[in-house]
Amino acid sequence: MLIELTGHPCSGKTYVLSESQYKGYLFTKYKGAFRNIFLVIVAIKFIFTDKLFRDLLDLVLLSNDSFYIKFILILNIAEKYYYALKLKDSKHKLIIDEGAVHILFNLLCTDSPLVWDQFEKKRIFSRLPHPQRLILLKTEENIQIERLKNRGHKRMKDIHEFTRITRKISGYIEMHFEGNIQIANGLDEFESILSNE
Repeated sequence: MLIELTGHPCSGKTYVLSESQYKGYLFTKYKGAFRNIFLVIVAIKFIFTDKLFRDLLDLVLLSNDSFYIKFILILNIAEKYYYALKLKDSKHKLIIDEGAVHILFNLLCTDSPLVWDQFEKKRIFSRLPHPQRLILLKTEENIQIERLKNRGHKRMKDIHEFTRITRKISGYIEMHFEGNIQIANGLDEFESILSNE
């Protein structure tokens, strides 16, 4: 069973996964020296063979991000999409950090209304490969803002607007995910959800 952990930036995903007693179930993505080359090859293959990936690419290109950020987004999306497809029928319990559902944060963390409009028109969310179980990690808005002040984010121009958009994406996922979704606020709730497996 594939369990995806997603959540808005600074929701505590890294901390939760590093401290969880279930971290042994965490799927390890390839992080070697040739990761970016591998992801460029994956992205090129998807461009020629996968209509959904081409639609995702179109949305990235519509955003008002810099060329560099768009390139990084394309690689991140290719990685999430690749592993979601690879692991979607897993018979073993696996936790994936930022799977295909997290692509929404890659696509929609933008102040461009055109991206949101095309996202809806192309029914992107319903076409993405969904995990058997989704854990959406959330934190209080003031805590998220404080963490963003300390850590920053490469796509953040205005901290309050960025926070608003990322929380809007979390709300969208919560409302539209058609499957087993559970909300966690911190490590204890995350552990409690997994203990009921």
